[in-house]
Formats: sequence, C-alpha cells, structure tokens
Amino acid sequence: MNASPELWEDLPIQDVIPHKGMMSLLTRIIAYTEDSISTVAEIHPDNPFLVDEKGVPVCIGFEYMAQTMAAFAGLASLRDNVPLKLGVLVGCRRAVCARPYFVVGQKLRISAKLDWESDGMGNFSAQIFDDATNEELMSGRVNVYQPDDPFEYFNLSGAV
Repeated sequence: MNASPELWEDLPIQDVIPHKGMMSLLTRIIAYTEDSISTVAEIHPDNPFLVDEKGVPVCIGFEYMAQTMAAFAGLASLRDNVPLKLGVLVGCRRAVCARPYFVVGQKLRISAKLDWESDGMGNFSAQIFDDATNEELMSGRVNVYQPDDPFEYFNLSGAV
C-alpha cells in the first residue's frame, strides 16, 4: 500500500496508529510529507482526560504529539509496505505551554517534523496550535524509540 495523498487524506486514523477506543485521541490527518505530519484533534466532553469543567490538562499534549508521531510512523510503514510497529515516547526537551488546559470545543492542530532518526531512535520538533486562532499552545522537542521487536522489548510474551 502506498501513502500517497490520495490514500492518507481519507484514511481513518485508527488504520495507522495502535491506539484504540477512548485512547485514540486524534480526529484525522491533514498533511503528510516524508519528514512531517499534521493532525487534528477535537476536545469533546467525553475526553477521558477531562478535569471537571476546566478542560484537558496541557500535559496531555504530549500524548497528542506522540499519537501524531505514531501516525507519521504508520504512514511511513504503509508507504514502505512494511508492518506497523509499536513505539514509545522517550522524553521531551524545551517544552513550552501557553495555557494550563485545552478546553471543550477546542480544535487542536498538531504538527511534528522529523529532525533526525537512527537505529529506531527519532527526534521530532512538535507544536500544538489552536486551529481557530493559530495560537501556539504547546511546543517541544520529542524523542521517540521504535524497537525492532516490540514484544521482546516490552516483554509482551505473557511472562512478567
């Protein structure tokens, strides 16, 4: 399968990320190149991270960024015709948050650009914007790791 624009524009986000059900936070992919991706997420009243009437804590923005990077890896797998693999967010540097919460009804645009990758490690520059105002709500440099064999790496063989 090829991750051409014709494919990814209508591709359900669940087809390229491992997150399912309530943990699938992204709505759709809006842009994809060989080194970048942009997605959209909407803050709904049934968001599992909603705190009272305040909204979703901005620290959950790391999960929105991570899922966007997972979508990038998923589309690259489709493009290269290789199986999807699990990955993990290893850390973040230079994180900046403009607000304490994302509010119900807000539409977020998440962008990630691959700065470098080597031996399963990768580093992305990522930002989250309010889609209506284009205000940058969060940014950071995010390190990720995608092991060759996630079952072995995460000890998912059933033995703990």
